[in-house]
Order: sequence, then structure tokens, then C-alpha cells
Amino acid sequence: MSLLFLRPLPPPSKTTILTFSRNIANVRTPSRRATGGGPARHSKPVRQTWPHGPQAAIQTTPSTSPSTPDTTATTPTTLADLEPLAYYVGRTPSQQLPIYHAARRGGSLHQTLVKKIQGDIKALKEELQDTLNLEDKHITINHLNNSIIIKGWVKSEIAEFLRARHF
Repeated sequence: MSLLFLRPLPPPSKTTILTFSRNIANVRTPSRRATGGGPARHSKPVRQTWPHGPQAAIQTTPSTSPSTPDTTATTPTTLADLEPLAYYVGRTPSQQLPIYHAARRGGSLHQTLVKKIQGDIKALKEELQDTLNLEDKHITINHLNNSIIIKGWVKSEIAEFLRARHF
């Protein structure tokens, strides 16, 4: 019986080594052992802050009530003063919002897909449902790829909704 399968392999080529080292450099994250936690996880962290930072200002609007004319209520002046959202919608590599139209079943089923969602996907679904006045059966969550599927073509309304929340 011949044991040819145990023969030594030649060394890898330079391009293989460069590609492998480039991929390793992109994947490296600080280990949790160094910080006292368990083993390092290979998942994306949930972004809990606003993507544009606190430098973007929001206009203040003074409002007076008829009963107390000297009191003024103002809205927060920066994004840092606002409460962070429980979800984050990332951008595509070309810095576009990840909202897509899909025509299924020969073009008779129109759907809108929202992808690249991190965090509490149910909270985003509920806010979209309230904003777009959708029934529960017309908006679903795909937990396999963290996306939301909405019946109908409502890309512009969803884009407006996400831009209002500074995504």
C-alpha cells in the first residue's frame, strides 16, 4: 500500500501568503482575555451612538405655553444630548442606505428590503410599522440575515425615515 497522500506539500506562493496576512490583519480584534472577559467573539459590536457624532447641531425651538409665558422649552442642541437608539443601520460600501426593491413571483409581488441592521431589530420593525401605518402581516423580520421585508415599494419613505434618525 502506497502512502502518497502523506507526501510533503510545497510551500505556499507569495500571493497566498500576502492575501492570508492581509485577511488576518483585517480580522484581528482585541481579545476579551486581555480585558478580563472570556474568549474573543467574532461578531460585530452593536453601535449604540449616533453615527455622525455630537458635532452636528439641531436647531432649538423655543415654545411658550399660554399658562406660563416666561418658561421656554427647547429641544436638545446636539446629537449627544439625544437618547441613543437600540438599533443601527449600516451603510453600503458606496455609502448608500441599504434599502432595496425586489420583485418576486414573476413581478406580481413587490417587496422592499432593509439590510445591514444591528442591534434590536424588533424595535426598528415597530417604528417602521408605526411610521408607515402597516399591518403586522405586511412587515416581517428575516433573522437569518438581519433584514426586514416590507410588502410594497416604500424605499423613499424608509430612506426618509432613516435620514430623519441620522443614519
